Amino acid sequence: MGRGQGEDARWQFDGFDSPEFNNETKVGFMLNTDMELLHQLDLDPESSEPLCSVPDADHTEGDEGVCVEGRTRDVATDFASNVQWWVGNFSRAYGKMLENGYGEGMLMDLE
Repeated sequence: MGRGQGEDARWQFDGFDSPEFNNETKVGFMLNTDMELLHQLDLDPESSEPLCSVPDADHTEGDEGVCVEGRTRDVATDFASNVQWWVGNFSRAYGKMLENGYGEGMLMDLE
């Protein structure tokens, strides 16, 4: 876990390869919003750092200071285990978003 890079960097969770590969290779990161799908995170209002630890091999849910399971964990794990189901649901939701569009003045260039 650590901070991203740049002026507006926020806390993020580093992702490492699976245990059978010794968890040594960084393979990406997840934002707090990603992790909230699995765990109920309490965040420091200043740093956005989690005030609890994500369960791992040494710390399990129920241990002091370990984050509890999030309400959407079952849905997130179902989506993760069935890509076709996720793609179908995402496509329908994205299609609705595109159909609804946006009103005049709702979009602006970021500088």
